[in-house]
Amino acid sequence: MKRIITTSLCIIPLLFCACNDHIYAPALYKSDIAYQYKPMSSDSLKNANYVSGAISIGNGVSPEDKLVIGHASFSRANTFQNFNIAYGGYGFLGNYQNLTIASTDPNYFTNKYFSGVGLRFSGNVYTPSGRADLRLLGIEASYSKEFGAYAAFRQYAQSQPGFYTNANTSLLTAGITSEIIWRQKNDSNAQYGYRLFVGSVFGNQNLYNSNDPNGYSPYNDNSDFCISGAFFVNVTRVHFVVEYQNFSTLTLGFGYRL
Repeated sequence: MKRIITTSLCIIPLLFCACNDHIYAPALYKSDIAYQYKPMSSDSLKNANYVSGAISIGNGVSPEDKLVIGHASFSRANTFQNFNIAYGGYGFLGNYQNLTIASTDPNYFTNKYFSGVGLRFSGNVYTPSGRADLRLLGIEASYSKEFGAYAAFRQYAQSQPGFYTNANTSLLTAGITSEIIWRQKNDSNAQYGYRLFVGSVFGNQNLYNSNDPNGYSPYNDNSDFCISGAFFVNVTRVHFVVEYQNFSTLTLGFGYRL
């Protein structure tokens, strides 16, 4: 019993210290995938350009911290017989709000802003079925480059005691998708669909501190697996998207076919 009590007293301070570690990842980490609209096989227009915008609200890797991100993108989509593709570029601008660092800490901040640019690609094979296109297998990828005060803070904080960060400013996320889209029975201009994405962030995304060669093992032991689900509606030239990524980031988007 005495040994158990002694061991417990040793573990408690370690847990307390671990809980006071501050962890930070790139602004778009596991939230850079976005649905790209493509014409259905039954549409008269098989090639189209789209402009779109979105706002994302979510958490940092520290769940108490908050992220708000605005997105703007341009994409081109082509629908061929039994397969389609979409590709384009995007920009983003956002804010990281600190709710974990105490105001007495010398590294305290309230907000760190960031911005960046990126490229996206999406493609599916599909089978027409009645009023629907079954896009059961596809691929999706996103590359982004981040700039700004939040990226600079992650680089600086790696040398600060108790701070573990991923200082990468480039992200590549890719994976497979499954999707179904269908048109309304009495109005072919009204279309609805669901898309599921399962993939990974590529490269070394571990959190480090320059004074700790082992990094932040409670986080680094986790995989870079990511998941995203989207529901979308298209009415003539306008589409709306609701997307939920990794159970932590909600995105509301809209688009317009040029």
